Amino acid sequence: MKYLGGNTFVSGSEDTTVRIFSIDNLRHFKTASVMRSHVSSVKAVSHIHIDDSILVVSAGGRAQLNVCRIHLEPK
Repeated sequence: MKYLGGNTFVSGSEDTTVRIFSIDNLRHFKTASVMRSHVSSVKAVSHIHIDDSILVVSAGGRAQLNVCRIHLEPK
C-alpha cells in the first residue's frame, strides 16, 4: 500500500486489481476506485505527482506494466 497524500492510498492485490482508498474521519477505509486491467497478480505499485494529478504505476506478473492518471478532488 502506498500513501498518495491527504487521506488517499493505493494498493495492488493478488486478485489482479489496483484500488484507490480514502480514509474517513472515523478511520474507515472506503474504496474510491478499482482498476481491473492486470491479467495476473499485482506485484508492486508506485506513484508520481504531476501538476494537479497523480500517475499510478502498477507492475504485475507476465511483465505487465500499467500506468493510470488520476485527479484527486480537494475536500
